[in-house]
Amino acid sequence: MIGVRLEKGEKVIAGVRRHWFAFFLQVIALAVAALVPLPLFFVAAALHLLAAPKVWLLLFFFAVLLWLLLWILFFVAWTNYYLDMWIITDRRIVDIEQKSLFHREASECFIERIQDIKVEMHGILAAILGFGDISIQTAGTAREFLLRQVSRPGDVKELIMRLYQQSRDKGRGTTR
Repeated sequence: MIGVRLEKGEKVIAGVRRHWFAFFLQVIALAVAALVPLPLFFVAAALHLLAAPKVWLLLFFFAVLLWLLLWILFFVAWTNYYLDMWIITDRRIVDIEQKSLFHREASECFIERIQDIKVEMHGILAAILGFGDISIQTAGTAREFLLRQVSRPGDVKELIMRLYQQSRDKGRGTTR
């Protein structure tokens, strides 16, 4: 699964991605940026600048150049959205974060080292659409393990807590 090597006997329980709304906001920003050349064409037409073929050609060239750049940025945003993933196994949580096209970071935290899990949903849209952040504090680490803009963060927290409880029970030699 996206470059994650499982230990012997380890099972993937879930793969969690960012909520689609995070990508949607980037697409809206790119769409608004794509509309920027249109008012320039109207202003140039009102000032009768488009009568000169070189001006029209120059405006058209820069508009197409902008649209190509935005198209590339769209695919970079899609790649970052699609390749960002959290893989929850029965032993650990693996955070795979695509920083840019050629830069990927992976970190992990072991289930049995979890000390605290906090879910935060910021704003009315997060509450309506059901996405939020999950921060996991583990033993021995100074920084939090942060899952940003996760779909159904409450369900993901419950899954992790259940796995934590199973890990503790297994360590004590009890089964449920």
